Amino acid sequence: MTEHLNPEISNIIHIPGLGAGTVQNVPGASVSDGPPADFFLGQDGVWQIRATKDDDEEAVRLCSPLRVVALCRRANGSGWGQVIEIEDEDGRSHTVILDAATLSGSASRVVAVLVSKGLVLARGAKVKEGIVELLNAWRPQLRLDLVDALGWTDGACSAFALADGRVLGNAQVYYPGASPELAASVRPHGSQSAWTRNIAEPCLGNPLAILAISQALSGPLLQFLGMQGGGFHLFGASSCGKSTLLQIAASVWGDATLVRSWRVTSNALEPIAAASSGTSLLLDELAEIDPRKLGEVAYLLANGQGKGRLGQKGELTPVFRWRVALLSSGEISIVAHIKAGGRHVHAGHQVRLVDIPADSRAFGAFDVLHGSTDGRVFSERLNRAALEYNGWAGPVFIEALMRNQSERDAMRRTVERFLAMVMRKHDLPQDAQVERVLKRFALAALAGELASKFGLTGWPKGAATMAMMSLVGEWLASQDCASRSKADMSIALTRDYLRTYSASRLSELGSLAVDRQDGWRDDAWFYLLPETWQRVHGDDAVEAARRHRSADLLKASKGHHQFRMPRKVEGQPRVYAVSARILRGPDEPLTAQ
Repeated sequence: MTEHLNPEISNIIHIPGLGAGTVQNVPGASVSDGPPADFFLGQDGVWQIRATKDDDEEAVRLCSPLRVVALCRRANGSGWGQVIEIEDEDGRSHTVILDAATLSGSASRVVAVLVSKGLVLARGAKVKEGIVELLNAWRPQLRLDLVDALGWTDGACSAFALADGRVLGNAQVYYPGASPELAASVRPHGSQSAWTRNIAEPCLGNPLAILAISQALSGPLLQFLGMQGGGFHLFGASSCGKSTLLQIAASVWGDATLVRSWRVTSNALEPIAAASSGTSLLLDELAEIDPRKLGEVAYLLANGQGKGRLGQKGELTPVFRWRVALLSSGEISIVAHIKAGGRHVHAGHQVRLVDIPADSRAFGAFDVLHGSTDGRVFSERLNRAALEYNGWAGPVFIEALMRNQSERDAMRRTVERFLAMVMRKHDLPQDAQVERVLKRFALAALAGELASKFGLTGWPKGAATMAMMSLVGEWLASQDCASRSKADMSIALTRDYLRTYSASRLSELGSLAVDRQDGWRDDAWFYLLPETWQRVHGDDAVEAARRHRSADLLKASKGHHQFRMPRKVEGQPRVYAVSARILRGPDEPLTAQ
């Protein structure tokens, strides 16, 4: 079992919150990268050698400890600056990026940025000027690429930046947005073997738990295989185990603070998503978000790009970008919450965040308790384990992916094979929206199988695939049931209307028109005027027509749900032509023999 990250592909770059860092700790730095001539570092801070009036030299203290760790720039060669490490009076380390434009400005402006991070100035003349002189002269050899998001640092997936400053791979990169809090969240606790034993192995026999682990691990596969972000929403009654599923998903990458609340604005979610790029974004309590905004946010998170904005001077500010595996939970479904806000549910909402019931298993969200007395005890057991053992599986999974770069095409074929297997097993017609949902399950299955192959889960080969196949079957059944129930309801409304009013409100085709007629009829068809159809089906009129047509109960002109009446009807109005077979009843076959 892998207990430590492979030193051959781990590249540790210090960022805030990881304790005292030095220039010598940074890959690529050398002894010559120390302070420039006429400056030196003492235990109490930075000193400058200055000439005195007597042509002698004296050491003048400038400030508390400060180091220029590296020079940095964006991949396109713009945005040059310095990565500066400061130690505050509490002994905590902070990393500051000073861009070249700021360094060329006034000494007071430069020093103000550093002081805000904890730098303490010494008393004396021209201290600020001395600090700026130091910074402009300190040119370390190390060059870091500034990246806008964590995760894979390039299109080739040759290196992966984690929020605590670790860079897996060979690229020298720095993510300026990482906070000490986020760095602390992903610091590993316990050991990989303990995580496997206490969290991953008890997931066996529990499809939703396997989904949670596998979905969290699928984050790195999105860019690795060229797939779009998105994920699953677990919904169900309170205290069924939904939050526990999010906790064990979080343990793949770090501690419980990685589980966020939906109670944020779309603007606030952008940096959160960027800080989760390449990993997983976990959101709890769906009811906390304004249902009128949910659809927009679902698109935003899955599409992986924030909004363009103008800066104070009218310039376009950098846009947040990310690719994340989403896992959400709440007591209501995505579809129900969007509808509660009076918004229309689009197919795109349902394929970006797939609704999965989480309270209908044998014990809430679980099926097998592995020795626990009930679902609550099992859930608490997993929660405790997630607090003790976390932050290992994700990075080790990434290292294993890097060692298997040549297997990318085989991984893509595995996804397609899962898709084909589901389509064949359930005899599904070609449907782009359904296939996109199935690919989400397929990617989770692949992640779970790879993690098992890499020795991370303790699951036997095929366990993740079987779990996803089981959940796919349940999802398809729920979709088919929902679709059928809506169709049956629409057809029942039309049938009830015709049985009640066809004789009194529909004229025989070819007879003289009567006042207040709703349409016409003959032996084979009922011809309902659009206003009649609207009255029967209300706001669902268009979908009702589509459902009747799918049931082969509606005669329509090419490209329209409506049918144009023949010339013997004055004005040849468009109508909804409903087959008389609809009166056979709900238990009789409707399709013509």
